[in-house]
Amino acid sequence: MTSKSGSERKEAIVIVIDSSVREDILNELYNRGVMPEITHIEPFQFKVSEEIGGFIKTFQESYESIKKNEFFENAELLRNKFLRPLFILERDENKSDLEGNALLETWAALFVRFNIPIILSRSARDTARLLLTLLRREKSDKVTRITTRMTKAPTENFELQKYILKGVPGINDELARRLLIEFKTFEKLVAAKPEELMKVKGIGKKLAAKLHTVFTSSYKSDQQNKEKET
Repeated sequence: MTSKSGSERKEAIVIVIDSSVREDILNELYNRGVMPEITHIEPFQFKVSEEIGGFIKTFQESYESIKKNEFFENAELLRNKFLRPLFILERDENKSDLEGNALLETWAALFVRFNIPIILSRSARDTARLLLTLLRREKSDKVTRITTRMTKAPTENFELQKYILKGVPGINDELARRLLIEFKTFEKLVAAKPEELMKVKGIGKKLAAKLHTVFTSSYKSDQQNKEKET
């Protein structure tokens, strides 16, 4: 089997990494033929796609974030930004000075309150391998992913309203709830302009524009789209 050239590999594998990420993790990515895009996406540390992103923290970094009262604030930002957020927890060589109970309670709250999964990494090498696996899996799944939702639609009206909104990429349960609280009815929501949508916490310019387009564009059937392409 013919191996890909370095340039082809770099083009095929793209991941966005915040400039604050440790050099040892970056080096591990480089060693695996990955040339990440280094930019400023703080407070997040990595972005695999528009749907997947998250934090990479050691035990010590987690503890410091808790002491600064930043942990849950950043977790909420993460939950609102990505449909599939992720927390990569990397072991420290020396964590004897950390308050284990406080960390365990915080990580439990991270999952229960924000529904953010935690993956334990043993080292920078493990972290790099995990990021690469996520990236490859996400790119593979985009080709084969079934777009129809497999969960049964709820029967309660308020849950059904959220369910419908969550069909729009970028809208999770919390954002759907905030939109409905702000606009009260679907009638007012679909009539809202992008700048009005952006008043809702967690709705940025790009997502507001997407919602407005979905709500206001004329429907075109699959046949019409095919005719347009030809």
